[in-house]
Amino acid sequence: METQQLETPGGARLAWARPAVASRREVARGVLRELLVPEFGDVAFEQECAVCGSREHGPLRVVTPAGASVARVSVSVSYAGPVAVVAVAPLGVTEFGIDAETDSPRTRAAIAEALPDSPEPSIQTWTALEAVAKARGIGLRGDWQRADARGFTVEHVTLPVGPGRPDADRWPIVVALAARTRDATPR
Repeated sequence: METQQLETPGGARLAWARPAVASRREVARGVLRELLVPEFGDVAFEQECAVCGSREHGPLRVVTPAGASVARVSVSVSYAGPVAVVAVAPLGVTEFGIDAETDSPRTRAAIAEALPDSPEPSIQTWTALEAVAKARGIGLRGDWQRADARGFTVEHVTLPVGPGRPDADRWPIVVALAARTRDATPR
């Protein structure tokens, strides 16, 4: 499995991989570890949904082997088809989320259907909405499509289409990163 990485103009570290055998979740956490270990040493992850209490979804929290939270680092994970996409926020970011979607005609049609009242039902609009909802910790519950994005900086990155990929994977992946620092939090 090949992992690709880049630093976004906003300073986030973004990485993605297509699992050969392992689950996308295992791959995403492994890629996050690759990004975090040089700075923080061995890390693990805890996850819990604030709404239902499930440990299968919800925001990821980075912890040390002793169980202490690495509070100053924010991470987020998303999936676009078979590709796991992860990001580590720059230091100082207090709320952070990403969303990744394959930019295909099928995805664009689904977005137009899901956002019928949007003046611009684009993949950028959709990924920004979802990234902000994840950053705020509300996920895709309730009225997330009208999430308050005040104070968030949203950045879009288009991941390249890899050579030799099967026809079904020929579409680029659009990633939105939503970040808010403590200073930008609305009062």
